[in-house]
Amino acid sequence: MVRTLKNWVVVRPGGLVDGQGKGSWHAAEDACGIYPTIPRADVADFVVKECLPGSDRWLRQNVALVSHKPRGRQCFSKAASDPQ
Repeated sequence: MVRTLKNWVVVRPGGLVDGQGKGSWHAAEDACGIYPTIPRADVADFVVKECLPGSDRWLRQNVALVSHKPRGRQCFSKAASDPQ
């Protein structure tokens, strides 16, 4: 028997860095391919707030996740940001 995963989110963080999180992030579906760095703590914050059961905003999507919008990159114009 083969099982199919129905609910999934692929999180593609930028370059992971150690240290205290900044408490903010920017996410976009299939972003342009430039990925600034992001603290691991902010990736965890995104997963808890946006990917656990009860949140379906990013369901069945590949999500690029960075600390700040890349300058001049329109692909992040429709992105979500942490509301903090």
